[in-house]
Amino acid sequence: MILDSYKLVNTNKILSDFYLACQPVVRIQHNLTMNDVIDYEILIRSKINDCFPYKEFKLLTAREESNAALLKWFSSELTNVIKSHAASKFDINIDPQQLGFLSTWNFFKKLTAFNKNIAVELTEAIPLESNSIKMQNSLPTLYLNRLKKMGFTTVIDDIDSGQNTLKLITDNLHNIDRIKISLLAFKNLDSQVLLSFLKAWHVLADHYGLELVIEGTNNLEIVKSLVANDFLIQQGFYWQKPQIITLNNS
Repeated sequence: MILDSYKLVNTNKILSDFYLACQPVVRIQHNLTMNDVIDYEILIRSKINDCFPYKEFKLLTAREESNAALLKWFSSELTNVIKSHAASKFDINIDPQQLGFLSTWNFFKKLTAFNKNIAVELTEAIPLESNSIKMQNSLPTLYLNRLKKMGFTTVIDDIDSGQNTLKLITDNLHNIDRIKISLLAFKNLDSQVLLSFLKAWHVLADHYGLELVIEGTNNLEIVKSLVANDFLIQQGFYWQKPQIITLNNS
């Protein structure tokens, strides 16, 4: 059990192994050239293996105290990045589990000074808490509305995965600016079947004025297929792998 394992956690040791990387969200032209970088997704990585530290992250976000420590570290790192790249916009991932903690809202409150630089991505993870059914119904609306009132751009990550269902989207159309769908989550589907689902999401996004980002664009064949069907906002290894964020000294 994650909560039972908490007593074994050395928070400072875990955080010392973390660093931030980023990957651009890009807008593509029909001739397959990149028009511009819209923003950069901020990614937590482990110095041990350069991957997302899933187990450690779940341990840290299981309780208020360790979540506060994580967000204190993240706030310091993120603030430095924003100040060093003031003209750029950054997307930060928030696990729904974290939204039940006061420390998370204190974190957002501190970052309102940079709200024009920040988009908040609500991940698909289902909370550990016993009230997770409530979290999947009424609470996302309250949380997303609160984030909008604080001036943040709001994003639903990995739609059609975990708790980020069509119902969550349709219940919160007024609270959402962008939706993202990862091709990696559906790699076992026939390509034409998958394309049909993508087109349906494209119709919904266009109708309600949402940005639609296709993640997992990792090779030219996928990029060509998407562009041919007017999916022009993409994120993936073809355009750039996650890279360590460098800070300007000026």
